[in-house]
Amino acid sequence: MPEVEEKVNKLEEMMMKTQLMVQGLSFEVSRTQINIRELSSEMKDFKNEIRNDTEKFKRHTDLSIENLSKEIKDFKTHTQNTTDNLSKEIKDFKTHTQNTTDNLSKELKAFCKKMQQDREKMNKKWGDLCNKWGTILEDMVIPNITTIGEKHFNCKDPIRFIIRITVKNTKTGYPREFDVVSVYDNNKIILNETKAAPKQDYMENFVSLIKDKKFFDYFPEYTGYEIIPIFSTLYFREENLKFLSNNKIYAMGIKEDTMDILNPDF
Repeated sequence: MPEVEEKVNKLEEMMMKTQLMVQGLSFEVSRTQINIRELSSEMKDFKNEIRNDTEKFKRHTDLSIENLSKEIKDFKTHTQNTTDNLSKEIKDFKTHTQNTTDNLSKELKAFCKKMQQDREKMNKKWGDLCNKWGTILEDMVIPNITTIGEKHFNCKDPIRFIIRITVKNTKTGYPREFDVVSVYDNNKIILNETKAAPKQDYMENFVSLIKDKKFFDYFPEYTGYEIIPIFSTLYFREENLKFLSNNKIYAMGIKEDTMDILNPDF
């Protein structure tokens, strides 16, 4: 019977373990039910919070949208007013600018006309002054020609002394003015050209008159005479004197206190 008793003992031991397991499982189930109830309560509270927050957000959003809509409407109204005002200001500015431009154009036109008139008057005055100055300079030069002729060229007592004469070219018919033509009985002629300023073209024209023997086209009766050319002014620059000397033209200007030849030896 020991085998039976051993089996009974094992069976009792198994039943005791099974009972313990069932008790443990029952405890876990009870605890799980408690946790589920707590979780359900928390979920319910969470849903309520979400619902409240959502309602608050919706109310706030509705209010914000309403305020934003009003601000947009006010902004549009302000923008329209500003645009209208700006459009009017631009229109007024254009009108003012056009009027100003028209007035300025008229004033500028009148100013240019006056400037042109003043320029013409000034040019006339300068022309008169230059002519007067040229005449004054000629009046300084003319009395010195006979002295210069005797001092430098052995020409005494001219047989003909012509001043400020206009003569036509016998070939072309064009007239030319001569300041001084002093003729001597030794077949020499002192030919003087006087200018207020020694401009290059003045000097070149005078050189051409001598070198090309154009002088005799105006005074054919003196063909064959020796021409003593003198170009006169108050002040010569160094390059002026050099140009005249290279072309065998005497330069007469202020020397000390009188008019005299400045390049007697070329």
